Amino acid sequence: MIQKTALYAVIGLLVTTISCRNGTQDSNIKNNPKTTLVAPNFNADSAFAFVRAQTGFGPRVPNSEAHRKCGDYLLEQLKHFCDTVFAQPFDVKTYDGKLQHACNFIGSFNPEQKKRIILAAHWDSRPMADQDSDPNRRQIPIDGANDGASGVGVLLEVA
Repeated sequence: MIQKTALYAVIGLLVTTISCRNGTQDSNIKNNPKTTLVAPNFNADSAFAFVRAQTGFGPRVPNSEAHRKCGDYLLEQLKHFCDTVFAQPFDVKTYDGKLQHACNFIGSFNPEQKKRIILAAHWDSRPMADQDSDPNRRQIPIDGANDGASGVGVLLEVA
């Protein structure tokens, strides 16, 4: 008898909890109607074209002509798409003491908004393919299609 009473109590508690929760959810739905968000179009061919354009400059190793030209290209693309664009040049020394000239590009939308989202990617490429399966290619700079250009290509397409 006690087991049946305990079972009925548990069932009653569950029914009460569920009915109270559903009532709360219904009132929240009425007070906070759903907002329909429409995702922007993402064109994979366009994103790939941005990747191709970057790799077309050659390996974008800092201090190289390809790095400078690609930086100019990215700055112009961002100016075309964004409300505000900043170039943030900086110098950094590598582990072996070499001075590298680099630059961050910041494209901003709705800069007056307090709540914002940041999306970021690096656009340079590595000075050597130290992980290449062919040991003869490990000192050659890479084009950085997958490591650098692809992330930037996606961000330019999103922009």
